[in-house]
Amino acid sequence: MTDDSLVIRLHNIHRMYKIGSDKVHALRGINLEVRRNEYVAVMGHSGSGKSTLMNVIGCLDRADEGSYEIRGIRTTAPPARRGPAGRSLDGTRGHAGRHRDGRSRMSAHGNHTLSHGR
Repeated sequence: MTDDSLVIRLHNIHRMYKIGSDKVHALRGINLEVRRNEYVAVMGHSGSGKSTLMNVIGCLDRADEGSYEIRGIRTTAPPARRGPAGRSLDGTRGHAGRHRDGRSRMSAHGNHTLSHGR
């Protein structure tokens, strides 16, 4: 039986980057469930993985391990297929890029056009 109010489910999400011979673990075992009409804040210190998590949630990046579902549809792909997803499964989400100071890189119209292809 599925929970229709569950919008986002992340289970045991891991994301690692290789920098030279070093491995940097940006996300380690993240679990999150977001239900319809819930508001969620992602907070933490600089370098704690907030942007990495938002990029995984926005399908701009892929997790190395774990599973990620949006409205019951699994979005996780094997690491060999990693790369920006760039497209919504059903048009229900998008991602507006921002500079570090919080200003949008493009207008609202530009963000809409980018995420909806119109």
